[in-house]
Amino acid sequence: MKIILMSLTFGVVTFIGMLVSIDAKEEKVDKVDKSFSILMAARNAAKDGLTEKAIKRYEAYLEKKPKDSIVKLEIADFLHNLGHYAQAERHYESLVQKIDDMPEADGGFKQRLLLGAARNAVQNKKEERAVELYDQVSQYGEVGARVE
Repeated sequence: MKIILMSLTFGVVTFIGMLVSIDAKEEKVDKVDKSFSILMAARNAAKDGLTEKAIKRYEAYLEKKPKDSIVKLEIADFLHNLGHYAQAERHYESLVQKIDDMPEADGGFKQRLLLGAARNAVQNKKEERAVELYDQVSQYGEVGARVE
């Protein structure tokens, strides 16, 4: 009788543990799915020409994923292309400040970042800053990009 009671108790505890584990995994998946959904909504709004909506959604995504350098560069480029140079500069400069702390980013990403930031600096009439950024580009591989 004692063995049956212990086995039953063990079974109940194991079952509860599994339920808690499943709930934790589902909660984690929900958080990932929500941030991904926000990013997709931002991209769709941008594609559809809904610029203010796109900007708000990109910002909402970056609140949830502040270390996502790829999306931060994406929104910087998006803002630059819209002519929102001051806003774009904020994103470019925050990335440039952390460029050496991005081991996951390859040389191509870093070159693209620096070229975009330099292009934006020119539009902001900050020629000296643009030259500094252009000078850094060659540190991250062979320069083959064309600047417009």
